[in-house]
Amino acid sequence: FFSSNNLLKMHPHAVAFAASLVVPQVAFLAYTGDAEIVAETWKYLATGLLTPLTQVSWWAWLCLVAFSLERLTYMYVWNYPHVWMKFCSRLPKSFGKPCAILGNTLPCNKVIQASSVLLANYMSPMGLPRRVTGEGGDLNEYAIFMGIQMFIIGQFLNWAVYATIGKKGVYYGCRLGEKVPWVEGPPFTMVVHPQYVGAILSLFGLGLVTITPWHADHGLWLMMFMQYGLYVATMYVEDKL
Repeated sequence: FFSSNNLLKMHPHAVAFAASLVVPQVAFLAYTGDAEIVAETWKYLATGLLTPLTQVSWWAWLCLVAFSLERLTYMYVWNYPHVWMKFCSRLPKSFGKPCAILGNTLPCNKVIQASSVLLANYMSPMGLPRRVTGEGGDLNEYAIFMGIQMFIIGQFLNWAVYATIGKKGVYYGCRLGEKVPWVEGPPFTMVVHPQYVGAILSLFGLGLVTITPWHADHGLWLMMFMQYGLYVATMYVEDKL
């Protein structure tokens, strides 16, 4: 992938997206000169990823389940749209078309997800917001910087997807009998599956400024990375199945 020929063939929008990830990181290092905090922060994330499953608390597993419901629902509807459409046909017409009904499940999913996050916060003796320190394992200037950077980029991608293909495109209108515009420009020229990449970046950014070392020790970062894996699985399902 990183051969010189492939890099030369990259779309300018993809190059701009890559630059939005890399350039601010380089600028932070150049401005602060604090490579130690950067290394400690990434070491902290790697340690969270490698948390033994036996160390994961029940509420961390509950967070994974809460966040997984949305992904599993979307993968099911993608693979079995006829089943979803048949289910929706039994609902009152006031509920709308199958595509709209799928979109209306989003607030319910977000309430479930937010409840799991509040539970995780309630279980923590450290509380929120995280305290700012100079250590990589706790909230530091680099974690704040990268968290804000990733969240902004992620939300931009999500906004761009909604702006170009609309709700019908986002909520599988192409599988549920709706006409969805085919877009060959940005954000689809910036990165594959920009909506899911945007969601991953947004969650990663939020995690950087909210997940405490106590949460990490109890497996919350591991659960977050598993959730990222579900987004990747959704990409595979939409591409291959």
